[in-house]
Amino acid sequence: MKKLLLTFFALTYLGLGLGAGVANAQEFSVSSGAQMSSDYFWRGVSQNAGKTALSSNLDVSYGAFTTGIWASQVDFGTNDNFEYDIYASVGHTVFDNVFGGIGLETGIIRYAYDGDTASTNEVFLGGNVGPVSATYWKDLDGDAGYWQAAVAGPSYKGFGTSVEYGRQVDGLWSGAGDDYYALNVSYDIADNVAFN
Repeated sequence: MKKLLLTFFALTYLGLGLGAGVANAQEFSVSSGAQMSSDYFWRGVSQNAGKTALSSNLDVSYGAFTTGIWASQVDFGTNDNFEYDIYASVGHTVFDNVFGGIGLETGIIRYAYDGDTASTNEVFLGGNVGPVSATYWKDLDGDAGYWQAAVAGPSYKGFGTSVEYGRQVDGLWSGAGDDYYALNVSYDIADNVAFN
């Protein structure tokens, strides 16, 4: 598994150097990216023991359909070193001239690890009006659900900001109410390469 993930990271970085995001046809595109984050937080919880995390993605899109893989370093104090997520979604944006577009997306995602941590499968449904978005994830292996709302701030000379709120729930809304809030700041070093 480590060889597979290292190969994935290498191909992603090679893709960046060769101009990732090249469209072979009008509706078909391949894109990749690389990120370095001060820590990898997932739903308000550190996934890398407070350490810097490198992550990478590779996406293939055709029309409204997107599929891809994303991978990151993790440190749970176990034998897991990498998380890799495989996903597919269908989305569409209408009224591009109204508040920056109104969009809707639904899909499925599998969170998997290279060690003993069990994989998790979720479906999601999300929408946005311009920079404001909301998404609900439902665990296919149990009753857990998760809501997230976010607002993307303006970008300036490669810097970007966003704020988000998330709530872990049982079912649709009730439950423990494990809430989190985040202010995210990013800087695009180059096309498809960012520091968060």
